Amino acid sequence: METCIPGPAEQAREGERLRSLRTGLERLRRLRTGFYRSLTGWADAASELCDAALCAPAPVASVPVLSLEPIFRRSHGSLYKALEDGHVDAGAMRDLLADHRPRPWPLVSAVDASTWARCDAETSPERGFYYSASKHSAGKPIVAGWSHQWITALAWANDSWTAPMDARRIPPKTDTTDTTAGQVRDLITRLGDTGNTGTSMHPMAALKCRPPAGERKR
Repeated sequence: METCIPGPAEQAREGERLRSLRTGLERLRRLRTGFYRSLTGWADAASELCDAALCAPAPVASVPVLSLEPIFRRSHGSLYKALEDGHVDAGAMRDLLADHRPRPWPLVSAVDASTWARCDAETSPERGFYYSASKHSAGKPIVAGWSHQWITALAWANDSWTAPMDARRIPPKTDTTDTTAGQVRDLITRLGDTGNTGTSMHPMAALKCRPPAGERKR
């Protein structure tokens, strides 16, 4: 039986593939380690809860169900403890995401807000009324809930992959324009501090704006 021996070119390509794989695995290890260290309370249960959400075979419709995932090795009660008493070092988490921005990607980010509807939670702190394209209240595209604003890094590729860079809750009395400007400035500063720009181009941010009803009337 003849044995096919790869030539120098094939061996070089295979060596490059293995080096790239090892580099990717090392970056993943550093990302997971940094994520764990950003959890300042009940870190074991909180990190496994996140893994359970990622590994769930179907969309998560109930948080308690995540305790049944094999990756979640803690007790059922620790899930609630992680949610109630667990905390996140937001600054460390933002630094981690900036440090792991894909370097080949351009400095282009999208800024948009999403609403977590809390229509029946009348006593929820800082609940506001926000635009919603999918849910209506009294025939209008408005829901009561919490607004969170995201910044995600984008690539030139024609696909759906993005890299989350920042997320902040926007209270009802907050000036969204000032908050957005500050959020973008903070991200640019963090990228410069970590040296993870990967390019000499100037950063760009694409914003989808919908001013409040009162401001539209003015």
